[in-house]
Amino acid sequence: MMRRRQRSESRVVFPWETRSALLDWLTSRRRRTLVTLGLGALAVTGLLRVETHRRQVLATRAAIVSVRNAVAAFRADHGRCPHDIAELVHPPTDGDNPARYLVDPRLDGWGRPLRITCPGRNHPLSADVESGGSSGTFDDLERIY
Repeated sequence: MMRRRQRSESRVVFPWETRSALLDWLTSRRRRTLVTLGLGALAVTGLLRVETHRRQVLATRAAIVSVRNAVAAFRADHGRCPHDIAELVHPPTDGDNPARYLVDPRLDGWGRPLRITCPGRNHPLSADVESGGSSGTFDDLERIY
């Protein structure tokens, strides 16, 4: 005997009666997992930004120390302060000391040049060497001495 096929009933489906495939896929467990992964990614990104900023500050402080030492050597040899960092790289040849005080111009951790102020407010007998910090401006609280 042959079986008869059952006819499927045709039915009218309204848009609000259907569920989205995404909502079917997003069970509460999957939602929690996605939220947890998102928060973890935000935490890792934040920690990486903090670590990058810390490294830039440390590199800036190391550059400041080397420029400050070069300025002290320049003042001992020439009796005056250098006009800028370029003069430490290419000093004037006014006598017996043709040595360079810096091999290359020092930059801060953000790739911007340092500023020399001589005589300095913080070091009146020497020079102030400072960086504009992450903002690059010397008139805010982010500058580094």
